[in-house]
Amino acid sequence: LRKSTRTAKEPVWMQDYICNGSLMRSEGKQVCKYPMQNYLTHTRLSIQFQAYLSKITSIREPMNYEEAASDSKWMEAMNQELKALKDNGTWTLVDLPAGKTPIGCK
Repeated sequence: LRKSTRTAKEPVWMQDYICNGSLMRSEGKQVCKYPMQNYLTHTRLSIQFQAYLSKITSIREPMNYEEAASDSKWMEAMNQELKALKDNGTWTLVDLPAGKTPIGCK
């Protein structure tokens, strides 16, 4: 196997995307083109609402399955989501036919 030499580029539709403060930096460089904290101030908000905003913006979402699987709250959320999909009949699980190999994912 060889690794592609093609340069990975963010899709155009995501280049002006406003991101959460917890996602602002990736390996020391700024990720968002227009970070919200450059345009907003919280000084006119109540102390309670400032505390609420601080709490919800400090939550870091897992970047991959391994990170999510290591947190019991994320595992519970994933299980609830899968249960809802199953209960709604979104798909049907079937056995893999003999001699077939399941496809992978990135």
